Order: sequence, then C-alpha cells, then structure tokens
Amino acid sequence: MNNLKKIIIIIIFTIINSNTFASEKINFIDLNYLFENSILGKKILLNLNETQSETIKNLKLKEKNLIDEENKIQKTKNIISTEEFNTQVAAFKEKINTFNKDKETLSRNFNEKKILEFKKFFDKINPILKDYMNEESIGLLIEKKNIFIGKSSHDITMNVLDIINKKLK
Repeated sequence: MNNLKKIIIIIIFTIINSNTFASEKINFIDLNYLFENSILGKKILLNLNETQSETIKNLKLKEKNLIDEENKIQKTKNIISTEEFNTQVAAFKEKINTFNKDKETLSRNFNEKKILEFKKFFDKINPILKDYMNEESIGLLIEKKNIFIGKSSHDITMNVLDIINKKLK
C-alpha cells in the first residue's frame, strides 16, 4: 500500500511538473555504491571495520573475565560466609552494570563516528557532484533508491565514481 502511494505521488508529480522539467536534464545516482566502491569510501569502511573489530575484541575479553569472575564467586559460595558471598555478588553486579554502560557508550560513540565519517565523505563529494552537474547540464539529480524505474542511460554513478577516485585519492 505504501509503495502504491509513492507511485501515485510520482505520477502526479511527473504530470504536473512535466512542463517545468521538460528542458531540464534529470539523472540519478547510487550514493551507497559510490560510498562502498570509491577509494575514499573503502578507506572509511576499512577504518570503521577495524575500529568495530577492536571494540568487539575488547568487549569479549572483558565479558570473558566477568564470566570467569562469576564462576570463581560461585565456587566460593559454600566456602565463605553468606555475608561475604553477598558482598562479592553485589560488587560483581556493580561490575556488570559498569560493563553494560561501557558497552552502550562504545556503541553510541561508534555510531556517532560512523555518522561523522559518512558526513565527511558526502561533504567531499558534494562539490564534485555539483561540478559534474554543471558540466553535463544536469538540472536534477535523484538518489537511485528513490527511483521506481528509469533508463540506465540516466544513471551517472559509474561516471561520478571515476571522477571521485581521480580527485580524492
């Protein structure tokens, strides 16, 4: 149902504005493809993946240490007094809470870094896109994921990818 509404809106938009865009050249571009396949985008993805892998590795190590500590506490349950056992359990629960907060913070920081890196990438390619649009007399550039159907000759992704790779080595 939602796709049907989009199609109807696009058809109405096209009919109403057909005279407006008649002289304008309209193309589309796959920004995800640009990001994943450009040299700069690959560097950013590699950096993000390394950061994420290192973070996951550290979290798993901390988690393993917590599991070991929990097992150690459980083994001493019948050996130590109830009061001492409860003290150890309370301290352990505090460590678990700290671990969970750290995990949330690391996740939030990673997502913020990811958003910032995407923004930097698009800030760098935006002038290149504008120049390409001016050189090719393109009046409107649309993200490919928002296109229902279009001629492949209007897809400028590969042309722009070549230019980005040359200019942003």
